[in-house]
Amino acid sequence: MFTVGHRAKFGKLLSVLILVILIWTEVGCEKPSDVDINALLVRSVGGQVAIERIERLKSIQMSGDFSLNGTKGRFRTIYLAPDKLLLEAEFPAFKLIQAYDGQVAWQVGLNGLATEMTGYEKDEILKALYMQSYSYLPGKSNMGARSLLDVVLKEDRKLNRIVLIPPVGDTIMIDIDDSTGLIVEQESSVDGMKVRTIYENFHTVEGVMVPFDTRSLIEAADTEMEYHVDMI
Repeated sequence: MFTVGHRAKFGKLLSVLILVILIWTEVGCEKPSDVDINALLVRSVGGQVAIERIERLKSIQMSGDFSLNGTKGRFRTIYLAPDKLLLEAEFPAFKLIQAYDGQVAWQVGLNGLATEMTGYEKDEILKALYMQSYSYLPGKSNMGARSLLDVVLKEDRKLNRIVLIPPVGDTIMIDIDDSTGLIVEQESSVDGMKVRTIYENFHTVEGVMVPFDTRSLIEAADTEMEYHVDMI
């Protein structure tokens, strides 16, 4: 049974619904050489065909099953280009909503009242918007800074590790599989807590590569989140 304390904790953690991230277990590494970051990022979404599709993108709606420490629920996200985002998570005992309307970040809490989000919570939804809108891709006006941090060998896979620095919010670190070209892992933080996520089960949706299964760990909060997309 959920207590008020549990629900408050879950509300804080659900601000990372889209920003699910990873486990770092490096076997060995080499220094990056002449790696084209733009080419890596373009390939990660499906190549030039995907880029052209994303440039015409008006909206994305995604929903599916969500699990938080074994508690089952449903999630829904709606992105409206260029800068609006809605996140919903519904469990048997309660429902949480967070959104950014292009100017103000707000949420509907457990008491049913809408309040403005500030601080790390606002930064998190802006960071989610940054990833959901593909703002990290070359040519985007709010691309921010990007740099190749390292090239690592992990479990016999060569990974290109890239640091993304959005105009707003914390740094995001992504690992791109050198063989498949896909973003398979990501790392960020929420209110000082490291969030680590793995992306799996990629499918092509109108030319764009999308992960349908994601697993995330927040070790400091002893929390594990999983979600499976069943509609996009």
